[in-house]
Amino acid sequence: MAMLIVARLLSGVALGSALGTFTMYTVEVTTPKARNSLGGMAQMAIIFGIMLSQTSSLGLSRPPLWRLLFAFSGVLSVLNMALLYFCVESPKWLAMNGKLADARDSLQQLRRGTDCTAEFEQLTSSVMINNTSELATGANNGNSTKTSSVIDVMLGRTPDNLRHQLVVTIVVMASQQTSGISGVSFYSSTLFNSISKPSESDAFTIPTLAQILASVLAISGTLVMPLCMVLATYIGRRPLMIWSHTVMALCCVLISVGSIVGLNALTITMVFVYYAAFFVGPGPIPWVCPNEMTPTYAVGAVCAVGGSVNYVIIFVMGLVFSPLLDALGGYTFLIFGVANLLSALFCLLYLPETKDCQVADVAKLHSVGLHSVLGAKYRVDPLKTSSEYSV
Repeated sequence: MAMLIVARLLSGVALGSALGTFTMYTVEVTTPKARNSLGGMAQMAIIFGIMLSQTSSLGLSRPPLWRLLFAFSGVLSVLNMALLYFCVESPKWLAMNGKLADARDSLQQLRRGTDCTAEFEQLTSSVMINNTSELATGANNGNSTKTSSVIDVMLGRTPDNLRHQLVVTIVVMASQQTSGISGVSFYSSTLFNSISKPSESDAFTIPTLAQILASVLAISGTLVMPLCMVLATYIGRRPLMIWSHTVMALCCVLISVGSIVGLNALTITMVFVYYAAFFVGPGPIPWVCPNEMTPTYAVGAVCAVGGSVNYVIIFVMGLVFSPLLDALGGYTFLIFGVANLLSALFCLLYLPETKDCQVADVAKLHSVGLHSVLGAKYRVDPLKTSSEYSV
C-alpha cells in the first residue's frame, strides 16, 4: 500500500508539471489563429485518458488484472518520452534566453513552407521589450533575472501590474473544479449507482450498469471534445465560458430535481449534457487563458499558481464529493449549480477576450490591476488576417 501511495503521489506531481508545461508550449509554438483549436489539446488528452481508463476497467477491474491498468500508464509515459525527441524547442523560450539563431531555426521548422520573417521580428521585439522592463526593475531591486518567480508575482514585484491576470487565472482554475466535474469524473460509477439503485445481485455483477454508463459518459466526452475545439475557432473564450457555466448550472438544478423526484431518465440525460457543456468552456479554456493574457516573463509563475489552485481543489473535491452525495443525495448538485452561476458572473465581469489576439497586446491592456472588462475600453482588436498568421 505504501508503494502505491508513493507512486500515486509522484505520478500526480509529474502530471501537474507536464500539463502546465504542455499548455504553455502549445501557446508558444502556435499562431494566434491555431491556438483557437489547438489550445484545447490538453483537455482532449485528459478526456481521452479518462475514456481509456474507464473502458479498460470494464474488463480489467477484477483482481489481479487491475494491476495491468497501472502498468499501462507506465507504457504510455515511456512512449511519450520517446516522442519528445521529435518536438521542436519553443522559439519564444530560445529567444528569451538569447539564442536568436536557434529561435529562428525552430520557428522555421514549425512554419515549413512559409516566410516567418515578420513573425520572428514580432517575437524578438516582444521579448526585447520584456527583457528591457525586467532589467529596469532589476536595477531598482537588485535583481536582473529574465523571468519572475511565483513569489514575485504574488507580491506584485513585477515590471507590470499583473494583479488582474493572477486573480482571473486563480478564479477560472478554481471554477473549473468547483463546477463539480471532478466529483462526476471520479465518482461517476457511484453517482450512477445512486441514480439507478441496483439490486444486491446486480451490484456484484462486473461490469455493472453504473460502470457501463460511466464508460459511455467518458466516450461521449471524447466525441464532443473535437466539436468544442471547432467552436473555439469561431466563438470567443469569454462567451464560451459564460454560456458553458450557465448551461452547467441549469443541468445541476435538473439533476437535483430528477434525483429528488425519481426521474432517472432526466437525471442521467442531464449528467451527459452537463459533461458535454464542461468541455465547451471550463474544460480547456482555463488552461489556455493565462498563457494568452500574461507577459512572457511571468507566464510560468502565473500558470504555476493557477495549476496549484486547480489541483488543490481537485484533491478537496475528491474527498468531499462522496460524503456530500451520501449526506445530501439529490440536493448535492444544487451546490454546484450555485457555484457555476457565480463562475459565469465572474467571467462576464472580469475574463478578458483573447481569441485571435496577440499575447503582448492583451497583456499590456490588462496590466493595470483588477478591473471589469465590460465596455470597449478593455477590448483588443483581433489580428488582421495575413499570410503568416492565417494558420
